[in-house]
Amino acid sequence: MWGRRFMDIMPLVFSGLAILVTGWLARDSFLPGKVRPLLTGYGVIREMPDEGFPSDHLILPIDWENTSVRSRVVRKPFVVLKEVVTNGKELRFLLGGEYPTISSKAFTEEYNRKSSFMVEPRSITSKVLVFHIENWWDEDNDFYRFRFNSGESYKVYIGFYENTKLRMEEMGLTLKVYATLDRLDRSTSYWWDYFTFEEPHAP
Repeated sequence: MWGRRFMDIMPLVFSGLAILVTGWLARDSFLPGKVRPLLTGYGVIREMPDEGFPSDHLILPIDWENTSVRSRVVRKPFVVLKEVVTNGKELRFLLGGEYPTISSKAFTEEYNRKSSFMVEPRSITSKVLVFHIENWWDEDNDFYRFRFNSGESYKVYIGFYENTKLRMEEMGLTLKVYATLDRLDRSTSYWWDYFTFEEPHAP
């Protein structure tokens, strides 16, 4: 009798297991999640003498939050700054690489060149990324000696490939260029600075 009952319930057990396995395999479809960048501030480095490029470089410490249940690859992040004036200019910055931290010591050494990194499931990965403006390498281009100028304000957008899908995130932040940046000079000790998006500070 018990053997017959066991045989009767076996199909139900296997059906339940099949549903559980299918649900586990398809969990990314029901709870897809995504990667999103989080910003708190920005830095500017004036010139990269080791590379021979005189333009301003943009430093962004970005927390990459992955809300999905699978690892995600972030590839080729870039920054778009849109000036907050009528017919304002649009600037595009491409990823150069990564610094270990925000400090003069770190910035005097060459950054780690990379174009992609992994973000683990349900986690936040913090990166200090350095971006150079488009055509920073072309001596015949106006951006070769690009400078941020005090008084400018930009809306911030971050683009990247999540695995193979292109994403563009409007950060809801305004990058304000403060007067202190006009004084950045590689021949002095004040050649980089960092600001939060909440309030400026004086060197």
